[in-house]
Amino acid sequence: MVLFNIENDIKAMYIEAELFPDGALAAHRVFHAKVPYAEERDYYGISWQVHGKIRYLAAAAQLFPDEAKQFELAFLP
Repeated sequence: MVLFNIENDIKAMYIEAELFPDGALAAHRVFHAKVPYAEERDYYGISWQVHGKIRYLAAAAQLFPDEAKQFELAFLP
């Protein structure tokens, strides 16, 4: 695993996996079915632990404001 320190906020849109690790691939497949690929877009897998369970988000940076709403996705402000 590689860790990065990101200096600036990233406005990202995402789909949360129902399970981890088993649901991570399914979350990415649903995400990519909704959002067209863009070479200039950064894509992420975001995970953290809460009360002994891992939450996982298939995510990508928004290319323009309110893009998440266009694709009916949740977003990280």
